[in-house]
Amino acid sequence: MLSSRILFFYILKEQIKVFILAALGMTLVMSFGALVVYLQQYPLPLESLLRILPYHMPILFPWIFPLSLLMSTTLTYGRLASDNEILAIQMAGMHLVRPVFPAVVLGLLVMGSLVAANEYLLPWCRLREYQVYVEESDKILLRVFQTGSKLKCGDYTLTWEGCRGRTVYHITVRQREKTELVSEYTAREATFTTDGTEITLKLGDITGTHFRDGLEIRWDAHTQRVPLRGVFTGEPGYKALNTRELLAELSRKYGPGSTPPRNDRELREKRRFTRNVWQRIHGRASLAASALAFTLVGVSLGILARQAHMLSAFFLGCLPVMLVYYPVFLLGHSMAAQEAISPAAACWTPSGILGGIGLGLLIWLFTR
Repeated sequence: MLSSRILFFYILKEQIKVFILAALGMTLVMSFGALVVYLQQYPLPLESLLRILPYHMPILFPWIFPLSLLMSTTLTYGRLASDNEILAIQMAGMHLVRPVFPAVVLGLLVMGSLVAANEYLLPWCRLREYQVYVEESDKILLRVFQTGSKLKCGDYTLTWEGCRGRTVYHITVRQREKTELVSEYTAREATFTTDGTEITLKLGDITGTHFRDGLEIRWDAHTQRVPLRGVFTGEPGYKALNTRELLAELSRKYGPGSTPPRNDRELREKRRFTRNVWQRIHGRASLAASALAFTLVGVSLGILARQAHMLSAFFLGCLPVMLVYYPVFLLGHSMAAQEAISPAAACWTPSGILGGIGLGLLIWLFTR
C-alpha cells in the first residue's frame, strides 16, 4: 500500500506540473490571439482591454483544459515509458492499472472543475464581460471615431471623413433591411453620445435619399439612434444562464400552460429555441467530459510511443484532436442545426468516440 501511494503521488505530481505549464502556455497564446482580434476589429483603449480580458479568458477554459490534460498525459507517460519506468513498475509486480490510475483521477478532477465552471463561473463571466463593454462603450466609440472611418452596427453602416473630440465630419448613414438599401444620407457634421446599447447621433445639414419611398432628404437637423448590435459583443442572453435557469426559461416559453405555436413560423422558432437550449446544456457537459476522454487517449499514446520529447508529445496529442474530435464535433453540430440528429448525439458523439478509442487502447495494453 505504501509503494502504491508513493507511485500515485509521484506520477500525479509529474502530470500536474506539465498540465499547469501547458495550460499557462495555451492561455498566453490564446490571450495574445484575443488581443489581436480585438485590436483588428476596433482599436480598444488599453485600460478597456485590460478590464475585458480577465472576463473573456475563462470562457476558453473548457477548450484549454482538455487540451492541456492531453498534452500532460502524453508527455508524462511518454517519458515514463521512454525511461523504462513503466517496465520497472510491471517488474515490481504491479498491474499497469496502478500507473494509469493517477491520470484518471486528474481527468476526473478537471472534468468536475469544468462542470462547475460551465454552470456558474462562465455564465457570470459572460455577463460581466458584456457589462464592462457597456461601461467602457463611450471610451471605445470615441477611439473608434477618432482612428477609424467605418463602423457597422446591425442594419446600419456609418462612414465618416474625420473626427475632432465628439464632433464627426461628413458622416454618412446607410440603413439596410437584409440586402435592400433603405436609405442613405450624409450630414456635414454630427455629435455622438452612447449609453452602451445605442449611439445617439445629432446630425446637422443633412442631404440624402429614402430609396423605398423615392424621396429626397433635406433636413437642417436630425437625431438618429443607431443600435450597437454586433459592434463589440452581443448581449449574453441565454449564455449567461446555468442549466437550471435554461430549463426554467424553456418551460416558461413552451412548457405546459404556454401559448401553442399558431403558425409554421412560430413552430420553427419553438423547435429552434428548444434545440439551442438542449444543445447548450449537453454541450457544456460533453466539453467537461472530453477531459476524461483526452486523458485516456493521452495515456495510451504516451505509453505506446515511448517518447519523452516535447515536440513528439505535441504531435501525438494533436493527432486524435485534429483527426477525430474536432471533425466529428463540427459535423455533429452542423447536422444538429439541420435537425438530422438530436442535440445530445451531436454533443456526446465526439467525446464518446475519442473516449472509446482511448479505452480500447488501454484495454489492449492491459492484455498485451
